[in-house]
Amino acid sequence: MAEQQKSAAAWVNEGDAAFRAQNHEAALDHYESALQVDEGHEAALLKRNTCLHVLSRFEEALVAAEETLRHHPRSSAAWVQKGATLGALDQLAASLYCFQEALQHDPENSQAMFFKAMAEEGIGLLEEARESYQAFLDAAHPSLEGQIRHAHDRISQL
Repeated sequence: MAEQQKSAAAWVNEGDAAFRAQNHEAALDHYESALQVDEGHEAALLKRNTCLHVLSRFEEALVAAEETLRHHPRSSAAWVQKGATLGALDQLAASLYCFQEALQHDPENSQAMFFKAMAEEGIGLLEEARESYQAFLDAAHPSLEGQIRHAHDRISQL
């Protein structure tokens, strides 16, 4: 298949393979190629944000998260990504707002619950953080083992 004829989904699949191989720069290039084919492709937008975050390119990740939200304003995952990026930039109040927004769109988003608790703790809202960690524990899938341990540890220390 000629590269210019590839679908956005095909580019995303190649990006996913590169990401699994921990070749994040190549994955980013593939997700960017997907967006040249379809600028609003949600998976490509979200995965590009993830790559930028993993590469610690937080300013670019923030711009990318805002672009994702322009295309998909109700995407809970996009709000979580923007919040995580703002947290990495030490903008905890703004990140908390994003996690709250994510939960408005998907009240059962355990990632949003977890990161909301972390932002609340960072801001000093300790009782709210304790409650948010508990909400996360009540909703968390067992595959989130590391975050579950962290939430248990934080509740016992708050």
